[in-house]
Amino acid sequence: MPAIQGPNLGLNYGWTLGESGWNTGMDANLKKLDALIQLTVLSATSSVPASPTSGDRYIVPAGATGAWAGQDGKIARYNVDTWEFFTASAGWVAQVLNTGHRLRFSGSAWAAPEEVVVLETGSLIKDYAETVNATSGATLDRSTGGIQRLNLGANTTLDLSDLAAGQSVMYRVTGGATYTLSYTGLGAWSDGNVPTLSAIHYLEFVHDGVEVVGFDCGGR
Repeated sequence: MPAIQGPNLGLNYGWTLGESGWNTGMDANLKKLDALIQLTVLSATSSVPASPTSGDRYIVPAGATGAWAGQDGKIARYNVDTWEFFTASAGWVAQVLNTGHRLRFSGSAWAAPEEVVVLETGSLIKDYAETVNATSGATLDRSTGGIQRLNLGANTTLDLSDLAAGQSVMYRVTGGATYTLSYTGLGAWSDGNVPTLSAIHYLEFVHDGVEVVGFDCGGR
């Protein structure tokens, strides 16, 4: 009898004992498991690489061309000499190696998870998505404490003077190829150097009980 497909990963099963031809479906199962378990991708924004290595995985960006044309949002895996594509389900999470960040599939698109985990307490704190005008200052309400995570425009001033002892704040700052940020209330950078900012950059500021210390978390 034809194999049944499972409702989650679409793996095949249900062959009659002794049935011939089941190896094709089982090979498809094993290839899918090999591609999707412990999902990490090299990039979610790259175009088709010229010289991929067998096992390389990517999230296909919108508008991809060439061998990835029409595969937007799918997981592309290069296997020996061909590209294989797998459709994600809502809630799947992938670690993106070239940025060091995770993306979650909503059912229609890949995006950064909406929640961050505070490991010390195990609680979940909702992200705050706030866009700050590039010409205005950024004075942020931290009355709720904990970790806040915001999107800021480039060439603005971050007012960190209200960050209380023991609190921290994370930023995803977006701008052009180069840009600058000014800081009010910042005591020092962790390594003593103001970071060189990239188009998308991640910063964290922590009040260590004495002063606000800035940490350069890198960017792309």
